[in-house]
Amino acid sequence: RAAAAAKCSLGASIRQTLPAGLADDIRRLRLTANVTPFTTLLAAFKLLLSRYTRQTDLIVGSATAGRNRPEFEKLIGLFISNLVLRTDLSGDPPAHELLARVQETLLGASAHENVPLDFLAETLQPNRDLARPPLFQVMFVMQNTPHAKLELPGLTIRSFEVGTGAARFDLAVDVIEKDSTFDLRWEYNAGLFQASTMERMQGHFQRLLEGITAHPGLPISQMKML
Repeated sequence: RAAAAAKCSLGASIRQTLPAGLADDIRRLRLTANVTPFTTLLAAFKLLLSRYTRQTDLIVGSATAGRNRPEFEKLIGLFISNLVLRTDLSGDPPAHELLARVQETLLGASAHENVPLDFLAETLQPNRDLARPPLFQVMFVMQNTPHAKLELPGLTIRSFEVGTGAARFDLAVDVIEKDSTFDLRWEYNAGLFQASTMERMQGHFQRLLEGITAHPGLPISQMKML
């Protein structure tokens, strides 16, 4: 299948934890702008990509749990659905308009989350390199499902990250929501990016988030990144 033809590249990853105060501002937009934290984080990420690429028509992939029916909740298995999120940033909209555009994209994609990504690729048949994913090369995913605590007599159990040393996408950001903040893991193609470049991108991303949450009425071209 088209999507399965993509190969992994040499990968690396770095972590980022947002300040607690910024995390509070992100959650506060749920009340003032009626957008979820994921929408705000994704909007800032797309603005970051727009600044780096100088493009306004951006496609980012994401994923959902795929358990959108009550009878799926307790079933064992992988139900994850990949979504194609295309957003138009043209016209220099204010930040609150960007948030609305991203929210609309998310709602539309979620309404059709059961459409397989392979089917889309086969139907659209985009011009592509078979060594790369067909519809997007950047992923942005938020993990906000509470982790069940496993307890066994006489054992102390904790989770830890195991790196694969590979990257399927040029860039993939996983966001984990915690009690007071958001932890981000940036996995990148080490053949395309250096660690220092990713560190700068993290700083730019945080700066754009600060601008969006503090000045949602400001045009996105005036959001400071440095």
